Amino acid sequence: KSGKKAALRDTSNNLVFTPVPSNQIDNNTGYVVARNGGLPSTKLWFFNVTRNATTGAPVFGGARGVTVPSYTAPANASQPTFTQLIDTLDGRNTQAVQAVNPSRGTIQSFWTQHTIANGAVSMVRWYEINPAPATPVILRTGTLASRSSFIFNAAIAPDRKKNGATVAFGNSFVENHNASSPTISPRIVAGSSLNGAAVAFLNVKNGVGPYRDFTCQTAGSVCRWGDYAAMTPDPAPTVAGRGVVWGTNQFSGVVNPPPTGVNWRTQIFALQP
Repeated sequence: KSGKKAALRDTSNNLVFTPVPSNQIDNNTGYVVARNGGLPSTKLWFFNVTRNATTGAPVFGGARGVTVPSYTAPANASQPTFTQLIDTLDGRNTQAVQAVNPSRGTIQSFWTQHTIANGAVSMVRWYEINPAPATPVILRTGTLASRSSFIFNAAIAPDRKKNGATVAFGNSFVENHNASSPTISPRIVAGSSLNGAAVAFLNVKNGVGPYRDFTCQTAGSVCRWGDYAAMTPDPAPTVAGRGVVWGTNQFSGVVNPPPTGVNWRTQIFALQP
């Protein structure tokens, strides 16, 4: 079955922006999150997606807002050598994963993130939210930020293991994002938190140089970038004591790239928190 719900609106009848469905790891009601239509804002919006028991068609619920720290669209990222900038998008949520967190009982945590302004640079804010109440509840949130680097294009997921009736883990998480600055070529960085500890970081893949492609051939133009990283829990990790999360992102992968063609490269990786 398939269905369509056009023109999603908040409780003031304003259009919301870029709705994103959760990747459901455990079975339950599904949810969609959306950025507020206007910026700056202190709201994210949730919509239930249930199933009509007779027809099987999807049914969208009404908007339910959660108040978050203020956010607005970030600046585009700088990089070494080239004056071309890298698109960090517009504050939209770009991925969501929904899974049971056993440390919270039966709550299905909704994990999501977006790239937002951090002064003159960009940062990522991530959330673990309980989407079920009439007013969704933020369970924990944090930022991935640097005073001098642009942090952007992230994804986050818990280490939930669910393979049929075999379930485990889900309190720890792994995220990955891009970093770029006048001294850092666009690269992939991962961060993880084990059982609520502070986030620790790891360079996954360094860029080999500055970036440009067919979308930004002229000096000072903006290079389209990615549109979206991903993180997904492994349903059957082979390690004990914690789960594994698979990630995908891109990096600048061509030395002295020409101002044409597609010059990024994609990295796929598996990480333990």
